[in-house]
Amino acid sequence: MCIVYLKDICYMVSIPSEHLEPVTPTRRNKVKVILGEDCEATGILLYTDMKDGIVLMDSGEVKVLNLRFLGKLVKA
Repeated sequence: MCIVYLKDICYMVSIPSEHLEPVTPTRRNKVKVILGEDCEATGILLYTDMKDGIVLMDSGEVKVLNLRFLGKLVKA
């Protein structure tokens, strides 16, 4: 289950995750890890190739993560 904030009407709704699709981030996007051992962690995507991304985690670590493990994070 995901909570989605609808900015235009200032309303929050709960949506089952199978009805949502993550946006693949691009370079310099803020990202959230959505799969794997780092799930829920956030960072900045520094570089991508076709499969992986190099992420500067908010913890200060630099990690190489599969792009399918990442979603673009947009703050409301």
